[in-house]
Amino acid sequence: YVKESYDECKLEKKQEAVVFIFNNAGNFWSNLIPRLTLRGLRPKSKYKVVEPIPNNLTRVPANLQVVHTKEPVYLLDQRTVYMSGDTLMNVGIPVHFLTRDDSFLLQLT
Repeated sequence: YVKESYDECKLEKKQEAVVFIFNNAGNFWSNLIPRLTLRGLRPKSKYKVVEPIPNNLTRVPANLQVVHTKEPVYLLDQRTVYMSGDTLMNVGIPVHFLTRDDSFLLQLT
């Protein structure tokens, strides 16, 4: 289905966005935590950032082993956070990949 005009599309009005984050770095592991910075947001606006599908893995601090958890694990420590456009574009979102095929889904409104 193709809309006649881009003006009808919510994403063109920048009312919401979906961000997919994938680990494509292979076997590389580091104690440095990469940050995902976004572009095209309104710096002064507050954005609701939701992670609808939490991870079920965590890393044991004592031995760095990756283990399954019963409780959901969120990239930003909770399902929903509010962040300014300025923060999302300049500071970014810390991305903690635990496995070679790890990924995250975020929804911004």
